[in-house]
Amino acid sequence: RRGKEFTLTIEYFTKLVKENDYMRKRGTTAKSLQIDRMDETKGYTDDNVRCITLRQNVIKYHMSKKSATLKQEVGF
Repeated sequence: RRGKEFTLTIEYFTKLVKENDYMRKRGTTAKSLQIDRMDETKGYTDDNVRCITLRQNVIKYHMSKKSATLKQEVGF
């Protein structure tokens, strides 16, 4: 959909879901779990996904936006 690689295996996804109790903890509250790509430039691969809370994901998003703005201001 976004032109990102998608090679996440069902075996790895199942393990991730079970280890983190994802199905019970997913949702839309700050403590709810989400599937996150650790490196946003890469796709959904076994070595690039993890479970984090919605709050952590929002913080990550804002940190990346601030970093991009700072790089632009400094000229990187």
